[in-house]
Amino acid sequence: MTTLKELQKLSCNYIDNLIFYLYQFLDKQYNHYRQKGFLHGLSGGVDSATLLKLIVDRYGPESITCLITNLDDFSNPNDLNDAKELCDELGVKYHFINITKAVEALKKTFNGLNDCPKDNLASRIRIAIACELSVKHNLRLLFAGPYSEWAIKGGDIIGGATAHCYPFGGLYKSEVYAIAKKIGLPEKFIKKVTSNSSLEKENYKQDTNYGLKFSDVEKLLMFFNGLISEEKVAHIPNDKRVFFHYLLKVFEKDIDYPSLDRDEPERFGRKEFFAQFDKFPFET
Repeated sequence: MTTLKELQKLSCNYIDNLIFYLYQFLDKQYNHYRQKGFLHGLSGGVDSATLLKLIVDRYGPESITCLITNLDDFSNPNDLNDAKELCDELGVKYHFINITKAVEALKKTFNGLNDCPKDNLASRIRIAIACELSVKHNLRLLFAGPYSEWAIKGGDIIGGATAHCYPFGGLYKSEVYAIAKKIGLPEKFIKKVTSNSSLEKENYKQDTNYGLKFSDVEKLLMFFNGLISEEKVAHIPNDKRVFFHYLLKVFEKDIDYPSLDRDEPERFGRKEFFAQFDKFPFET
């Protein structure tokens, strides 16, 4: 395994330094706790795939086990296949579990859950399985959601996002994309669009982005944190800016989780990195 000093010598730009910083965080998680490795929920999206490859590249395939779950008529078959293929390519052990019957049984048991979207229940069942595997095999449970998505969803920390640590919790989605490209993640993951299939499957109309495109959410977060100019958010209505700023303050006050220090990357060029962006990676 490459030492951190060796990695630092190889770090010649912002993303290299960001990867070095991530490995500092992951080294502490891997070495300072009496656990046998990592457990990782793999969705088939860019965040979880990037984290998996980062860990395998540094610690080897035996250091991590993945959990892949399927919910009939909800989970994207392409994402599931991509997740399994990535594990096979990297030589990583994984558990593939269909949770459809468990979700339906839970809905039938409690009448008040009949109108609850399937994915809400599925996320709780998924994390119950993950926690059990974590305890049984003494593995450190990871969650790959970046800061941008935490700010939208409030992190769902009492349910679907329960974990021991959150390596990307201090990163913007744009940085995850850049890391994915840097480490050679297959292009099919990088080209995927952030989505929620429950919006179509269950006619669940709640707008989880508060009426904003995800690219605008990312830009607002950067603007409020002094990373980009007001010019880049000028197209976003002022009422949405004010509302989102309020939500962000509530989120940051009420939720604390073990992740990268979000301000630390600014020491080695985060603002300059984002200044290069004419278009963000996930903009269409």
